[in-house]
Amino acid sequence: ESILTNENSTIKRKHENDDISDLEHNQKSEIAPPKPKKPFTIRYYKPENKGPFEIIVQDKNKTKLNAFHIGKIIKLHHTDIEYVKPSGRNVTIFCKNAQTANNIVDSRHLSQYNVFVPSIRIHSNGVVNIDPSISEDEIIKETESDCTIIEARRIKRRINSELCDTHYVKLTFDSDTLPNYIHLNYVRVQVTPYIIPVKQCYRCFAYGHVANSPCKNERICRDCGDKFHSSPCQLPLKCIHCLGPHSSNSKYCPEFIRQKEIKERMSLRKEDYFTSSQFYPVTYKNIRGPKRPQTFAEATKSLDSSDTNHYPNLPQISPSNSLISISNRYSSLSTVLDTPTTSGLPSNTVYRKPTSNTNHTSNKTFTTNYKPNSTKPIYANPKPKPNLTETKTVDREHLQALLNTKITEIRNKVKTSNVTTKKQIDELLATFIISNTDTKNSANTTPKKTYSSTNKNNSTLPPDKV
Repeated sequence: ESILTNENSTIKRKHENDDISDLEHNQKSEIAPPKPKKPFTIRYYKPENKGPFEIIVQDKNKTKLNAFHIGKIIKLHHTDIEYVKPSGRNVTIFCKNAQTANNIVDSRHLSQYNVFVPSIRIHSNGVVNIDPSISEDEIIKETESDCTIIEARRIKRRINSELCDTHYVKLTFDSDTLPNYIHLNYVRVQVTPYIIPVKQCYRCFAYGHVANSPCKNERICRDCGDKFHSSPCQLPLKCIHCLGPHSSNSKYCPEFIRQKEIKERMSLRKEDYFTSSQFYPVTYKNIRGPKRPQTFAEATKSLDSSDTNHYPNLPQISPSNSLISISNRYSSLSTVLDTPTTSGLPSNTVYRKPTSNTNHTSNKTFTTNYKPNSTKPIYANPKPKPNLTETKTVDREHLQALLNTKITEIRNKVKTSNVTTKKQIDELLATFIISNTDTKNSANTTPKKTYSSTNKNNSTLPPDKV
C-alpha cells in the first residue's frame, strides 16, 4: 500500500472546485507565463541496472519523428538492438545490454535529436514521513540508505491560498529499485512508492498538461463546457469528458478516476502512458477523441424498428406445403403469381426472377443449387429431410412380413404334393417362381439359403424338415 503522495494535487483540485468570483475571473483571464524548463540532462546506464535498456529519441522542436527513419540510422551504425517502436511523438529504442544503450546516447549519427535514458529506468521515487522542521538539505546529507539519495523535495499543500509544508517528502534514489527503509538520526523510516499525480489544464481542462505549459487550446468554461465567460455560469453542469452533470475538473468524473489508475500503474510498473492506458479503456462516450464517420450499425441503432418509414413491411413467406413446378427458368411467372390461394387472398409467396439472360461461362463463376433444365418443383420453404432411421425400420419390417408369407405358401405347397426328393422340390419351386413373377427376388433368395443347385444327391427328406 502506498501513502497518499499526490496530496498537493488533491488539495489544489479542491481549491479549484471552489466558486470563483467575477473579479477573480477578470484577473485570471491571462495565464501566467510558463516556468523555465529544466536543463537537458545526459544519463547513462550502470552495470547494476537490470533493464530493460530503453533509449528515447526526441526531436528538438518537439515534432513527431518517423520511427522507420530512426530505425534505418540505428541499423546502419549500431548492433545488439532488440526493436524500435514509436512512442507518441518520440521513438523508443530497446537495446540488449547497457553498453549498447550508452553508445547510442553518445552516437554522433543522432546528434540532431535529443537522445537520453528515461529516468524511471535508472532512478526510483519514494515518499517518506519526516517532520517539517528537518530541511531538505539535511535529509540528503544525514540520511543513511542502501541507495544514494539524489534529490529530496517536500510536498506542499494549499491552506488559505498559501502553500504550506507537509510531513511528506519525495526522495529520488540513484537506483532502479526502491529501498524499503532509510535511517535519519538513527530513526528508521519506511519508504513507499511515489504515485505520479494527475495533470489537468485549467484552461482547456484536458489531461496530460498544465495551463502554463503553455496551453494553446481555446479557453472554456469549467462548468458548462462552452466558451469561457467572465460572468457566473447559469447553464446546467456538463463535463466535457463524460457529458455527466458535474464540472470538468470534478474528482468524481470517470475520466479523472481512469487517469488516476493509469498514473498509479505507470508509477508501480514503470510503464509509459500508452502501455498503461491499454489496461484502462474508455467506458463512456468520449467527445474529445478524433471524429470518425458513423457506421451503418450506429446509424440504424437509434431508429425505431416499428416505424414503417424506415423499415417497410416485407412480404411474408408462404407455408412449406406451397410449391410451384417450373420447367423453364426463363419463363414468365405472371401465371403463377396470379394464381389465387384457397383463402381468396393473393399469395404472399416470394419468387426470384432472373434479371438478365447472361452467359454463365465467363471468367466470373458462381455456384447455385438451381438447375435450369430441372422439372422438379421449387419449394418456398426448404423441404424437410426424411428420417432415415425410421425409413430403414419400416422397409425391414415390410420385407420380413413378405418373406414369412412366401415361406408359408411354399410349405403348404410341399405338404399337399407328393414330394420325396430334392429334385422334385427344385422342380416345384421353379414352377412357383414362373407363376409368381412379382415375388421374384424373394423366391430366388429362398433356395440359395436352403438348397444347393449343384447338389445332385437325391436323398429322401421328410416333409416336416423342409
